[in-house]
Amino acid sequence: MINSHKYIFVSFLFILIFVGQAAFADDLYAKSKGFENDKLVLVVDSHAILDSPIMRERLVTLMGLLSGIDNTSDIYVISSFDPVNPVLITGNSEENLMKNISGLVSNMSDHSSMNASLVDALNESHSLIKSSQSFGKVYFVTGSSNKTEFSRLSRHLMPIVAQHLEEGVKIDGITLSKTSNSEVSFLDTLTQKSGGDVFKLASGIGFRQFADTVMTQNNQQGIDKVLTKIAKQGEVLKSNLSIHPGTLKTMLFLFKENSGGELRLVNPNNYEVKESDLDVVKTPYVDIWEIPSPSAGDWSFDLRDVTGNVSVWQISENDYNLDLISSPQLVVNESMVLMASLNDSNGLVIPADVDVKMKIITPNSDEMTYEMLDNGENGDSYSGDGYFSTLIPAETMKMEGEYDVSLSMDWGNSDSVIRLKKTLEVIAFPTLDILRTSPDALIKVKSPTVVGTASVYLRGMPYKINPDQISGNLTGLKPELASIELRPRNISKSGKSDSFDIIITADYIGKFTEIIRMDLTYGEEIYSVQSDSYVTDVVESLPSPIAPPAVNQIASIVTDDSPKYENQIDFLFENQEENLKVEENLAMVESIDLVTVSGVLLLVFAIALIFVMYLLHKYFTPMGFILDDSRNVLFNFSNINTFSIKNFFLPGRVLGKNIDLPGLEDVVFHFTQRGLSVSSATDSKTIRVDNQPVVGKINVANGAWLGSSGKLYSFSVNR
Repeated sequence: MINSHKYIFVSFLFILIFVGQAAFADDLYAKSKGFENDKLVLVVDSHAILDSPIMRERLVTLMGLLSGIDNTSDIYVISSFDPVNPVLITGNSEENLMKNISGLVSNMSDHSSMNASLVDALNESHSLIKSSQSFGKVYFVTGSSNKTEFSRLSRHLMPIVAQHLEEGVKIDGITLSKTSNSEVSFLDTLTQKSGGDVFKLASGIGFRQFADTVMTQNNQQGIDKVLTKIAKQGEVLKSNLSIHPGTLKTMLFLFKENSGGELRLVNPNNYEVKESDLDVVKTPYVDIWEIPSPSAGDWSFDLRDVTGNVSVWQISENDYNLDLISSPQLVVNESMVLMASLNDSNGLVIPADVDVKMKIITPNSDEMTYEMLDNGENGDSYSGDGYFSTLIPAETMKMEGEYDVSLSMDWGNSDSVIRLKKTLEVIAFPTLDILRTSPDALIKVKSPTVVGTASVYLRGMPYKINPDQISGNLTGLKPELASIELRPRNISKSGKSDSFDIIITADYIGKFTEIIRMDLTYGEEIYSVQSDSYVTDVVESLPSPIAPPAVNQIASIVTDDSPKYENQIDFLFENQEENLKVEENLAMVESIDLVTVSGVLLLVFAIALIFVMYLLHKYFTPMGFILDDSRNVLFNFSNINTFSIKNFFLPGRVLGKNIDLPGLEDVVFHFTQRGLSVSSATDSKTIRVDNQPVVGKINVANGAWLGSSGKLYSFSVNR
């Protein structure tokens, strides 16, 4: 048996080495190919576009706009006139780029007599993206043309669209024609398969809407729409720009209805910035100006020679990023201080005149917003150190689960905001409970004494830990002459315990303070908690115990004031009275004994009842979780209190109407140590377990699905 175990271990080791080498080879292959840029591919229906000068103008605008929106991707154009030769249009400078684009469109027009093949062009886009290690996206660009049979073309393109979908490539449709009902219908059919969108780019407004959608999909932040207006002939448009510290570059997008447009920029020092000092992309419908490394402050601009609908957008790329300083797992139902900081590539940045806010969304969708300050108050340690803090009350973190946290930092009234989103997990951590006979213990010198008990709990239940995870510390005048021991009780087979006797021994007379500390790794965190401090007084000898006061014995004393010699009748009378008193005393004793026996019987009955309730509670305790289809916890059965008189008669039964989940109102849950079974409280609704209807009572296995009234949940013993 030992040798077989060795063979299994050696085989497993070889498998690990082989898998590791394969992973290393894959990684080396990926590195050998280098880090490729994402690919944007424009498949152009050349027949539908290149015959019209205005649509050629719109195609040039589209290429220039895409290059300005996303300068980190490689942009390819595949013409249906020459489908096997994709052309990379992105260059090192915007000036050369626009020359490349204009030359490309002109060259495509020269091939208008050739046979066009959109099938081959779309197929080439699939091959181009599949051969790379990067993300890809396709724009299918068409227009109005009687040379393109869209209904026939759709049937030939669908298999190629399916191939794109297999690679996770989305296809968006673009028409450059104003009267393009047939093209739009064709593009709707084409893009629905891959989840794409359709855009009509026949005006400055259309290009603006297209840019807005693309930037939103790319999760591009910091877009300020600084100007939107209908300009009159000869009107000069003026506006201001706010550029914040840490800005690497700022781009201005001008969306307009026709060619033209002159921009005059003035920096915070009131100097004009010439257009020749900027990187500029000018197209018939969109102009783009890029300001590299702009000075922080208030800029202004004048815009001339434009008419109609005009919009100016500002997009700034910032080197700043927010950081939330927190453990990924937090303690439930405890107040805590959360901190945030601003950083750039060189480290911590201390900003001025900023507003920092934190929004927390709890697992039950409650929202709370807190202001974070760097003023040395409300949980903030030091004013002006660059760390913004806020104190989160325990009521906010009152339940276990995932909390969505959103941070935002903005400069005054500007729309430019730096944001951060993060998810924090709040769980129950082990707690430490100290039980002492009194806050201040009195012990005898050189005599080991148990002064209390340290117990560990998790969610109200005893939780066993290793003895080396709990320790005590003594402080006083001579701590080196005293020792503290935490002796485990009820040790498990693995050597763990949930309860520890606190034993103190001191070799001198005086006072000292004790603190109990627990350090353990729980979840993904190193968790530490310590108790309050307690005082121990060491004396030479303990005071003698004070005896309880003795119970006065009632003696029946008969006082005889009569003469020594009395009539015999009087003597008998006195004896009769004495006998009556004795009988009364005996009756009182008997009544006391009866009350005592009755009390003992009632006490025994109560203890027996509690013991039976405990056994029922232990055997029928609900456990497990109701999860949704994303395995989020919707209900925890262990939170139900079953230790009650009500559950004495119906142990382990939980009514679905009490857990407040839609569709489970008529479900009755029955728990025992053997597992869970369910039944229906009524005959009006159908309950299904793993798609099997519930007739009578049916057992529910771990991971089984529960369905009722169109709702679907799952049951799990563990989270």
